[in-house]
Amino acid sequence: APTIAAMVLKGADTNRIKAQIGPCLQKHNLKIGREAPEIYDMFKQTVGHTEFLTDHPHEDGKILFDNAGMIIAQLQEAGVTAIEADETCTLDQAEHYYSYRYRQHDAAHENMRNVSLIWRED
Repeated sequence: APTIAAMVLKGADTNRIKAQIGPCLQKHNLKIGREAPEIYDMFKQTVGHTEFLTDHPHEDGKILFDNAGMIIAQLQEAGVTAIEADETCTLDQAEHYYSYRYRQHDAAHENMRNVSLIWRED
């Protein structure tokens, strides 16, 4: 949302902003350890949402994080309604996309990168 706020300060109209969330680590693969309860508290304080954190159904002590869902909610809160999200998981499709988590297991993956863009259409 800080990016949207900065864009609005520069004259952008949230009704004209189109957001596209590209491939990213999807909820079923985005595990966070629950070793310390402060993770949950810190998340709630900084993001204001906890509905994007759910207990892992098969791994005790792990939480699944819906990153794309949280991004969509933040965009909507900032007034953006034209949002599309690609549901491709970068970890499941690591041969095609950079994945930090996959890179931990494959040194050849080190040289890949993902890119994000913002542009203005007149």
